Amino acid sequence: MRAVRVFLVPVVVALVWSVAGSSAYGFVTLKGYNGKDIYWDKAVIKWYLHPNGSSDVSFQELQSAVAAAFQSWKSVPCFTKQFSYEGTRTSDPQDGVYIRFVESNWDSSVDGAAAYAMTWKNNWGGGEKITNGVIVFNGQDVSWSTNPDLSPMSYQSDIEGVTAHELGHILGLDHSRELDATMFFTGGGTSMRTLEDDDRNGLCFIYGTFTQGKPCDSCNSDSHCASGICLQYPDGATYCGKDCWSNAQCPELFYCYALSSGTDQCVSNNTYCNQQGKNIALGSFCYGMETCQSGLCLVAYGDAYCSRTCTSDSVCGSLKCANGYCMKQGTKGFGEVCQSHHQCASQVCWLQSPDGVAYCSKSCSSQTDCPAGYACSGQYCITGGSGTYKADCEEDTECQSLLCFDPGNGDSFCSQKCSGDSQCPGTDKCALGTCSPIGSVPFGGPCQSGTDCLGALCKGFGATRYCTKTCAADTDCPGNATCLTAGYCSQASDIPKPCTDSAQCSEGQFCREMAGGNYGQCVVKCNAFADTGCSEGMDCRWVYVAASNQVLGECVTADPSAGTEGDECSQGLPCRPSLICAVLDQGTGHCYRDCKVGSGLGCSPGYDCVSANIAGDPLHGLCLCAGVCDPVITEPEPDVITSPDVVSSDRWTAPDQSGSGQDQKGPPGVDTSDPALADDPYTPLPGSPSQGSCSASPHHAGSSTIPGVLVVLLLAGLWVCSRRGRRHGRALPRHEP
Repeated sequence: MRAVRVFLVPVVVALVWSVAGSSAYGFVTLKGYNGKDIYWDKAVIKWYLHPNGSSDVSFQELQSAVAAAFQSWKSVPCFTKQFSYEGTRTSDPQDGVYIRFVESNWDSSVDGAAAYAMTWKNNWGGGEKITNGVIVFNGQDVSWSTNPDLSPMSYQSDIEGVTAHELGHILGLDHSRELDATMFFTGGGTSMRTLEDDDRNGLCFIYGTFTQGKPCDSCNSDSHCASGICLQYPDGATYCGKDCWSNAQCPELFYCYALSSGTDQCVSNNTYCNQQGKNIALGSFCYGMETCQSGLCLVAYGDAYCSRTCTSDSVCGSLKCANGYCMKQGTKGFGEVCQSHHQCASQVCWLQSPDGVAYCSKSCSSQTDCPAGYACSGQYCITGGSGTYKADCEEDTECQSLLCFDPGNGDSFCSQKCSGDSQCPGTDKCALGTCSPIGSVPFGGPCQSGTDCLGALCKGFGATRYCTKTCAADTDCPGNATCLTAGYCSQASDIPKPCTDSAQCSEGQFCREMAGGNYGQCVVKCNAFADTGCSEGMDCRWVYVAASNQVLGECVTADPSAGTEGDECSQGLPCRPSLICAVLDQGTGHCYRDCKVGSGLGCSPGYDCVSANIAGDPLHGLCLCAGVCDPVITEPEPDVITSPDVVSSDRWTAPDQSGSGQDQKGPPGVDTSDPALADDPYTPLPGSPSQGSCSASPHHAGSSTIPGVLVVLLLAGLWVCSRRGRRHGRALPRHEP
């Protein structure tokens, strides 16, 4: 495509696979504003590279490829100019050919182009002498290669071949009508490295003596034409014809035109030799987008013809609608080697093997559409490799499933498609349609890849990546997380943050271990002995940390209907979280204050801390009255068999004057509301007297066992006060869940 600018003739080549074959004639030269051919008059043409080179190849590989392209043109015998590499420059020196790659912000005016060339010429003496030129490669949208064995079906473009094409423009050549010429309007493969006769003829026409012009070759006089005269076409440009007396003497795509005087001449069927006209019909040979009525010249291996977009055959005439375009139907069958879609009867040529060989395939929507031994992948039937599930891989074709999956950490493995967890092996999860192994990090926890997470899905960016899960609606997500349009849950702000250490939690929180995993949750810390530190509507629940043999407290929601201290309890009638349900005999369970065995922290004066016998929680006890205790209710006492050993209520001592209060949990005179006491650094001194108000009791508040003599007395009928007046035996408690 050529755009008009002052002192500027830019030419663009689009990224399309390279082609082969021959079906037309005609090199075309670029013209100055006076209609004359443009050319270099310098004996030595300098060239430079930008020091950044290309992000796809090394600088040395780039330099060698570009130098080889210059040498291809230098090797044409009629061309006497010299090329000289002058090193790198960060900007255009404007005295030769400057070559650079654009890796971002590609010029939208040449959108879709793999590269373009621009030449400048002086505006003096006719304005036909070229002073300098620039070649710009699209490094943003195109992947570049210097591999001489690059497959015609490869997604990459060849640096040497495209440079050779763009150098043709820099030297004064326009696009050719000849399909296999380096200067054909489109290409990108290694076949462009080799100049064809049409390319060499065009160069010799500009810089040497040329007398072999064919129909549609540029000319300035009859002497340039091999057999015929130099004709002026309707667009004003001049091209060679060929003597004829019937259409049979003319090449394909030409007909014999009867001149008003002189010998009849072969002229172009579409009345143009350059890329103009927009008058070539659907399915006919084309040599540029602007030559087709539809504006689309589709290039295939060995062919180029006018096409159009489609959704059905009805708009394609003699062509077939395939892959969204009207295409010619090939003859090669399923599994045969191909170089383009057009060669296959199915109109699908699939590049599958690592050696760059492509095979005719077919479209599919499910596995049932494909023959045995093939899998439906990417809407095409293709064969897989030997890699089994979870085998290391780099390409899809290495896997039996044709799915090489990267969970986000670069450690790709063979996976398989899925629509639910049941379709994945073992405990693996279906994460956004792909089976993946799971990790141990719960929802919302930090992750690097999906294999870190319980939900097999890690999303976000950098340090904010978090474990999530697939979803179809908000109800599939925990807490206040929402289901994003991408099919996974957002982060939630109302569920505990996962953690492995308390240092990862906010101030006033600790990392609560969770059963069955390596991760815990950050929870609000409180004083489990004083039941303080929680906001309204919350209770402090006992937490035993086995790793450090510590007792902590966590704030949990309080159930107003749950039992308070002294209430009956069972599995269906729970106590408040700050209490413990235990059965002291074969009777009914009751709610007791919990305490720390060995120190008695948590019990009021006059109470003993007795082990609750909870597996995995050896420090958890419950507070039992050691003598006569202050009742909290005034219900009448049931009949009791008296005994000389009954302790009378008139033997109560005065309340503690330290201000601790009869109902305070913990040692008198100590402020157990201090959160530091949650780590319980203190234990009673051996032999310390009880601070309780049951003066007849010989036991210490911190004792966790019951002396044998007391057990005997109890069995004989000694009653013990309860918080509700009921008398319980002093048998070791049975913890009620």
